[in-house]
Amino acid sequence: MKAITWRRAALIVGLALPASFQAMATVVTIGNDTFTQESQYAADPGAAPEIHVIGLYDGGSSGEQSNDTGVFIPGTTVVNVEGTASGHVSLVLSSYERTNWLLTGAGVASLTSVVVNGYGISEALGIDGAKVINRSGMGNYLAACGYSLPDNGGGCDTGELISGVEGYFGQSISSFTGVYSTSPVLGTVTSLANPAAFQVHVNLSAVPESGTLPLMALGLVGGALVVRRRRR
Repeated sequence: MKAITWRRAALIVGLALPASFQAMATVVTIGNDTFTQESQYAADPGAAPEIHVIGLYDGGSSGEQSNDTGVFIPGTTVVNVEGTASGHVSLVLSSYERTNWLLTGAGVASLTSVVVNGYGISEALGIDGAKVINRSGMGNYLAACGYSLPDNGGGCDTGELISGVEGYFGQSISSFTGVYSTSPVLGTVTSLANPAAFQVHVNLSAVPESGTLPLMALGLVGGALVVRRRRR
């Protein structure tokens, strides 16, 4: 049987590494039992730190004129984070109206940071407060609101939001996922006990950090050479 040479082993590495990355992309969606909104933008998966932007106009909040109390009530949108990540993963949770972002799921512990953005003062709940960077509220927000690509609407500017996020982190985003409202009817009052109908789902990937790539390559080459020796 023909021996596996260094050249053939290198070819194996070249084919296997891209395939492994494609199989380990983080997937972000917004939806309910009947509808799912996938990411409007997703970069090719890689070993760089991941930044996933989730954009809303309304996170299930209620304006002063749409409820009996006559005061503004922040809404609640659930962010389900599942899976694990070996590298750095940050979420940017952005909304125009005040929103309580409730993070839940086994993957929350894998998140490196959560940045909250919006014109109204919003919060991130269910995660270590030390990982939260709150840039919401007038005079404090990171960038404009945004919930759609390629078009903008409702006075928001998704391009400006993405530019602001990339300027803050100093790198390109990994994905953008948005929807106008997470409530089936605008102005619906939602709460922690009764969150918005649409929920965000983040399925983390175990994308290896850049420092592990040489080790992966050596492992694949080493395995090929072992096969070569055994077949002599």
